[in-house]
Amino acid sequence: MKTSILHISAVLLFILLMFIFPFKLINPGPLISGHQDIQKDCLSCHSPFSGTSTDKCISCHVPEKIGIVTVSGNEMPDSVKTPFHKELSSIQCASCHTDHAGILAESATTRFTHSLLPASIADACLSCHESGKPDDKLHMDLASNCSGCHTTDRWQNARLDHDQLPAVFQKDCVGCHSEHRPADGLHRNSGNACYDCHSTNTWKPSTFDHDQYFRFDRHHPADCQSCHENPENFKEYTCYSCHEHSRARIAGEHREEGIVDFENCAECHRSGDEDDAKRIWRNSNRPDRRSRGHDDD
Repeated sequence: MKTSILHISAVLLFILLMFIFPFKLINPGPLISGHQDIQKDCLSCHSPFSGTSTDKCISCHVPEKIGIVTVSGNEMPDSVKTPFHKELSSIQCASCHTDHAGILAESATTRFTHSLLPASIADACLSCHESGKPDDKLHMDLASNCSGCHTTDRWQNARLDHDQLPAVFQKDCVGCHSEHRPADGLHRNSGNACYDCHSTNTWKPSTFDHDQYFRFDRHHPADCQSCHENPENFKEYTCYSCHEHSRARIAGEHREEGIVDFENCAECHRSGDEDDAKRIWRNSNRPDRRSRGHDDD
């Protein structure tokens, strides 16, 4: 009986001391630097048996001023302003914030996620991230929401939809991709129309359609150097690189057919199909077409 009375007395004494000196007995860790003045006043944030409450938080941190001015009324620098708090009346402070995790302010924001924000704030990225917007040509002229390209997890690895760009940017590929442009003669002389041969999803494979000039086959593989001997200008080509295509033989065969202008081979030979070349040549020499000049068929 005497032992039980001592145990009960010890428990009651501990509970009494916990209420008198809670900071000494149950403090789980240091508060952030901004809360150092209430380090020993647990009841500033906590209520007995009910934990922390949003009401206690906003008794000091007025929602309309959070992220704009400090509790003491000093204006916060633009780089850390978070004015969206005034729109969060239905959200509990503890949903995103904690304390007793260290003196750095960053340690008090541990569970923030953009999914907690109402759509009116989630879609207004620049209201919080204006200072983080790059000052390059692309971003300065973009009016669309950041979420069109970026996720809320990170800024990098954006998925840019080129259709969202102003028309002037959609035609100015090199304005953004100059560092991606290969240094070879083909690309150096191709101007700024990357979209003629590439899609906006990936550089490779190219969408360039060589068939509109010449269709490859097993006797004519896609070996650039065989026909394009000058790597500085792929508009130039020759068919005389192959042993079957000697100038004398080609000249003789064409003159037998009455063809005297045969230097631009691909004008008629769009593939290795000889019949196809003859059809193109005959069509290009029809009287009704000659009157309009040469027809590429």
